[in-house]
Amino acid sequence: MRRFNFYRRNGIYYARLITPQGIQLSGRSTKTQNRDDALLVVAEWLKSGVPMGRDRKPKPVELAADLPAILKAIRQTDLDTEGAMSIVSALRERELVDFGAVKTGPGREKFIPFLRRFWDLERSPYLKDKFAHGHQITRRYCREASQKIERHWKPTFADISLNRITRKELRAYIAALVSLTTGIRSGEVRALRRDNIEEEVLDVSWNWSDTEGLKRPKNGEPRKAPLLPEVKGLLLKLLEESPWKTQENPFIFYSENPDKPCSAMLFLRNLRRVIKETANNPLGWSKEALAGNNPLWVIKGEKNSFGDLEGDWSKPELTASPRSPKGEKTKVRNHYFEYRYLRADIEPDKPKGIEIADRKIDFHSFRHIYAARMADRMAADKVAKVTGHRSKAAAKIYQDHVTARILKEAGNEAAAEFGNILEFTRLEA
Repeated sequence: MRRFNFYRRNGIYYARLITPQGIQLSGRSTKTQNRDDALLVVAEWLKSGVPMGRDRKPKPVELAADLPAILKAIRQTDLDTEGAMSIVSALRERELVDFGAVKTGPGREKFIPFLRRFWDLERSPYLKDKFAHGHQITRRYCREASQKIERHWKPTFADISLNRITRKELRAYIAALVSLTTGIRSGEVRALRRDNIEEEVLDVSWNWSDTEGLKRPKNGEPRKAPLLPEVKGLLLKLLEESPWKTQENPFIFYSENPDKPCSAMLFLRNLRRVIKETANNPLGWSKEALAGNNPLWVIKGEKNSFGDLEGDWSKPELTASPRSPKGEKTKVRNHYFEYRYLRADIEPDKPKGIEIADRKIDFHSFRHIYAARMADRMAADKVAKVTGHRSKAAAKIYQDHVTARILKEAGNEAAAEFGNILEFTRLEA
């Protein structure tokens, strides 16, 4: 059976590949005007696969035929919400997407308004249920909870809807707090299991490698790391959510496989999302002009069709009244201007987000932050004992085990340094 057909367009050879089932694919350019060279290109396609997608990764001819058929069926089939979510579920099972959002339903509500309503005495079903069962929750308690939402949750989850707050996201969030407040590595975070949580410390005895599985930490020796109470509480809550919690000693950062922790990419993808979010939604600035007597400042930014910032936010300017939330179109198709507001007595700084140009920012950065901040508060050799940083030159200095006194000191200093970040976790449900 013939495997392909040639045709020419503007002198360039195009090939229509034919699958073993007789399905003829759309024409693809060989990018050459020479027939012999075009034959070599097609032969490589048939042997190694057809380059597809943005990364041009070769895929078998059969798959290249299946994908257009699948896309055509999705576009032409009369799908309802249930059918659409079935497709999303299939993609989630293969871990190709993290979430799916339907156009209607409670899951479309933004996460921050949901939290605000949760602690609103007049509107919260949760609080009404508590009162009905005789629980005492004061107005001051609810007010403090609402303030912590604005300070700690809003900067990270500003424009995220409820159906995007997945367990994967929460695992990444807690992993970041663990590394930030203990200085342990990504592989050491993933390797944590129930027995590694002690009263006031983490037992850092293992590191997880995707190729070797559980192995000793990078420098070959187990160590202890101080564990703040708030972080310990989050780890225990995460353990309770694990589908494998009834096993003897399950991984805290679980995956679909009980014998493996979650992927390191789960941490990295969410870190990159948050970095982008800091540019799209600068900390302290609101979409609406909040009521108040202080001067109102406004900044202007150009957004693309995905809602991502193009370039920088403008310099803050005083304004008398709010602008249209998404009114002005730009010269670029599907781009628009968006505004943010802040009340302040003096001119605020221009938002910069996190500058990542020429900088390597990844999950390991949390470990560097911990070491740098703690080095300002403790002697360098004590920090090295807690973090496991070692070198041949310093081996003699750092060879001793971490003492309980050093762990206690490191715990106190970490609580002082990162306490403002962890303040919101002290709220009881």
